[in-house]
Amino acid sequence: MTLRVLIAGAGLGGLTLAHGLRACGIHVTLFERAQPQPDPATSFRIHLDPNGCR
Repeated sequence: MTLRVLIAGAGLGGLTLAHGLRACGIHVTLFERAQPQPDPATSFRIHLDPNGCR
């Protein structure tokens, strides 16, 4: 049986949780209420070095 997790909110916390759960082999579904922001001026990107993902 595969563990499945639903995460409400694709902000920093939700995305970080989803990343960690997927790394452990858990199926994750994210739900986000806000519309995507295609304009780079209103969006952001986060980079994690390999040491930060342990």
